[in-house]
Amino acid sequence: MDDIFRREFQGPLSCRGFVKEDADGDYTVFQNEALSDEAKRRNWEHETEHIRRGDLSSDLAAHALEKILAKFDK
Repeated sequence: MDDIFRREFQGPLSCRGFVKEDADGDYTVFQNEALSDEAKRRNWEHETEHIRRGDLSSDLAAHALEKILAKFDK
């Protein structure tokens, strides 16, 4: 439980990554395979911050959470 796994996916660069929680309470961070190594590192930090903050169980809409977390990314 509470493990974090990483997977890559193919998709448009407009989607850099996202995180999902499974039934066991583990998380998978999905990252766009086209990102540079540095962009993948920044994306990992961004997505794991969502986990740390408990955003996956938030009542806020995704775009609102992203706006709040944008401050963290700077």
